[in-house]
Amino acid sequence: MKARAKNTSKPFDFKGICRKMPDGAAWRLELDCTRCKRCTVPDFSNEIFTTCIVNTVITGSGDDITAITSDTGIYLSDREIALLQDLVDKDKLLDRVNAVITRNLTEGCREGLASCMVHDVIGNVGFLSASYYKMHLLQYLALLKRIKAFLTHNPKCRKCLKASTRLVTSAIRAIEGTAIMKQVILTDISLDDLAARKDFNPLNFALLGVEVARQDQLRKDRVQVEPVHAYNVDPAGILLAEIRPTGDAMEMSYAVSLRLPFSCSLLDMVKATVKKALEADPAMLKQQRFNDILDRILKKITPLVTRELKQVHGHDLDTIVHLVAFSALGLEKLFPLLVDDNIEEIFLDAPGATLYLHHVRYQKCKTSITLTEQDIRSLISRVRFETNRNLNDLYPTIKCVIANQFFYIRLNLDVKPLSFNEFTLDIRRLSKKVFTITDLIRFGTLPVELAAFLIFCIQTRHNLTIIGRPDSGKTTLLNALDLLYPKSFRKVYVEDEVETINQDLAVFHQVKYRVAKKEDKADIIKNLLHRTPDILILGEILTREETEALFHCLAVGLKGMQTTHSNTVASFLTRLRIHFGIDATCIDDMDFVVLVKKFESGERKLVEIAEFVQDGGNNPINTLAAYDPKAKTWSTLDISKSRKLQAFMDRTRFSTQKLKDYLESLSDALVTHVQKTPGTGATLDRELAAVYDSHVDDF
Repeated sequence: MKARAKNTSKPFDFKGICRKMPDGAAWRLELDCTRCKRCTVPDFSNEIFTTCIVNTVITGSGDDITAITSDTGIYLSDREIALLQDLVDKDKLLDRVNAVITRNLTEGCREGLASCMVHDVIGNVGFLSASYYKMHLLQYLALLKRIKAFLTHNPKCRKCLKASTRLVTSAIRAIEGTAIMKQVILTDISLDDLAARKDFNPLNFALLGVEVARQDQLRKDRVQVEPVHAYNVDPAGILLAEIRPTGDAMEMSYAVSLRLPFSCSLLDMVKATVKKALEADPAMLKQQRFNDILDRILKKITPLVTRELKQVHGHDLDTIVHLVAFSALGLEKLFPLLVDDNIEEIFLDAPGATLYLHHVRYQKCKTSITLTEQDIRSLISRVRFETNRNLNDLYPTIKCVIANQFFYIRLNLDVKPLSFNEFTLDIRRLSKKVFTITDLIRFGTLPVELAAFLIFCIQTRHNLTIIGRPDSGKTTLLNALDLLYPKSFRKVYVEDEVETINQDLAVFHQVKYRVAKKEDKADIIKNLLHRTPDILILGEILTREETEALFHCLAVGLKGMQTTHSNTVASFLTRLRIHFGIDATCIDDMDFVVLVKKFESGERKLVEIAEFVQDGGNNPINTLAAYDPKAKTWSTLDISKSRKLQAFMDRTRFSTQKLKDYLESLSDALVTHVQKTPGTGATLDRELAAVYDSHVDDF
């Protein structure tokens, strides 16, 4: 209630008990409801009770009434009294609206119709009474909206009724702006759903709280199958992911629900406000790179959303702003999936089909999400603006990488004639977190011994080819090893889409090339000699031309790392010799092949380190270490078996013992760091550099 001057005299004359509060200045009204016996139900669903309490508030508005109680257990504090007073303050405006409509309402129609159409729209005129509307506030609000819509489209009726749409609009805004309605909006049930429920009373909910248990039960009734796992997608907990079993034993269902601190209706109102603001600047949504337009939209809408949702703060507000921003971009349905770190890949096989995904823990999961034609057009437009490429019958596929503060994805779009179903979508979520070699050891991806060997290869500039099936962790391992090159090395990268990490250019030397056209990639690789690289790092080697260019670089002494797809080391050798036509003598320029694999459980492992041996024997593959999935252990690395290591020792001062000591020193440094609390990796860098410096004279 508004602050009033203290009145120490007895309050207004009321048939109840008036008691002073302990401070001696304010009053508490105690209603004797059992003596009155006119209220069969002592709450705001009863017209007599509602009238009694409202009149009490109106009559006592000039006194310091800090509480209203009754012997039936009713308790209204000064806060609840203020909420009710706020509603009562709107009575004059609502009485005026009701009077205009009821005074001019007729049974007949001046245009000659059988009955008055306004009368048919309103139906129960009792809703317009001052005492009745408070008990059915949501239904009354819905009625005013129907009247407004009818008068907007029927000007003759508006003239006959002598009621302006402006007057009705003022009444609607007055109700929606009351403190009680704001309390209702803070529920997670839409206003339309609440209005359809005859048992929901806003005054009971806001002033007495008797609706809370009923709403909780309603939410429980909606849950048909208990989730086997539920977790928060965002820090605020607004996006809740739930995994449930389905009839198919091979797949689970995945769903994301919104747990808003207010109703969905209010969120829709905020979206409409933002959409109107963005439409005033049509150039903003066009011809922009995704991250640029996202930053501009966030900057523009954050003040709008903050103003509309004054009661929301912190992480809650951040998530809602981001959700509204992606809605403006036409990506609202994808946003929860893109920011869920437990999702690895998202698929859509055809327009109208439901999205499905690959979950870290539950593998393939179905969703109920479908993309409309407008959703697909928005997605295609975003990707075209991002890549500056066409997507049509002549160029039916686009691939691009988008990295920002929310997600890091590689996105593939295919349309007809390449896609038989006219449109397909594949979104690979790449890890925003850069995993170090010690992270991979902690995850069980590889043991310390093999990690030490790979670091030795990095420091001695041996060439590493990381192979595996899609989504097996090739780029993750490459990035972890890339961090360990001596900082003095000049590294040159060639990729279709940049998936390698951007290191601190004040510390590392990195030159990156992103190839716009596939046919240009091989020529760029061949010409890298003119860029003077110490280390050459190539993205996926896919074609025969790219493979030939790789071996061209190896033949002239360039070393580094590259990734390519293959299921086994043997199949990779077959691709090189049969599919790509690489001569056996050239394959000898490739030092070590590292095979990684993703198992059905979702675990990723380094499963083999091998080298190719070209001596005319029956077994051209020399396996140095391998993973046994049954025993879940790795075999011991036997450096004495390696032809490449023997050649290395022949051209350096290293002996077998010195090499073992080197690897043991690297292992000790790794063990020490793995046992520490995960950090930035700076300590490991210094320890590995110290091992390298102590043996540099032997190279």
